[in-house]
Formats: sequence, C-alpha cells, structure tokens
Amino acid sequence: MTMHPRLPEAEQRLKRLGQHIRCRLTRCEKRRYAADFVTALEKDERGDQAVRFIDDLIEQNRPMKW
Repeated sequence: MTMHPRLPEAEQRLKRLGQHIRCRLTRCEKRRYAADFVTALEKDERGDQAVRFIDDLIEQNRPMKW
C-alpha cells in the first residue's frame, strides 16, 4: 500500500507545530500530539488519518484573524 503524498509534510508540521499555530506548547502537549499522530498512523497505514489529524489540529488552534 502506498503512503499518503502529504505524510512527510505532516510529520514536519508536527515537529514545528508551535510555529504553525503561533503559540507556545508545553512538552506535555507536544508529546500528547505526537502520540496521537502515531496512533492515527497505526490505525490507517496509508496515513490519511494522520494527515487529517495534523490539519485539524492546526486549524482548531490557529488564532482568529480580525
């Protein structure tokens, strides 16, 4: 089975999550999000869920623009 084309990009976005949502994350939050990413990746080997998880996480935590 082939992996999702945006999976490497999602892994990079996870590493730099604080820059994407423009706030400081605690180590605990970073570890939890990384664990959730791995869990999503294990559920769907292609990586669709993991990519969607990162996209949703960034979208939910992004500050509102006025």
